[in-house]
Amino acid sequence: MLGVLVLTSAPFTSYIRIKKMIKTAIDVAAQAHAGQVRRGWEDYVYHPLRVAQKCIDAGMAEDYVAAAILHDVVEDSDVSMKDLATFGFSYKTVEAIKLLTKLDGETSFDAVRRIIASGNKDAMRIKLFDLEDNMDIRARDYWPGMEEAVIRYGFFHSILLIEIGGSQ
Repeated sequence: MLGVLVLTSAPFTSYIRIKKMIKTAIDVAAQAHAGQVRRGWEDYVYHPLRVAQKCIDAGMAEDYVAAAILHDVVEDSDVSMKDLATFGFSYKTVEAIKLLTKLDGETSFDAVRRIIASGNKDAMRIKLFDLEDNMDIRARDYWPGMEEAVIRYGFFHSILLIEIGGSQ
């Protein structure tokens, strides 16, 4: 009887759901980004995993850790927002991914403005961590327009820091 009580207790079932959600997010991201290379040398999936680690380090909720893992999936693969909902991700996760996904024809500046206008501080923090990882240039990194991109990332990072209140 004790085993049944433990298995049906809210904290335990919530813990299982969270672990499953993060594992599913990693699986979806790994499949969606399979074969994609970042900066000319790195398997792409490491980028969203580093962003997710920053979210964990900042104590963000698991819904947003999952969103961080999936933040580039819709934009950079054939996975749709509808697909993400069918995988069982929470409303908060899917809504954050919607905010973090650049719309067709949208400039990076407009995408950041849209995230800020939403008022969703968690999505802003994920974008902040995304930009931090983008600005972390390593010796082997190279892509056309790299210098300009890093300056742009720094500008967007500063805007988000001001909007969030300077804290992460």
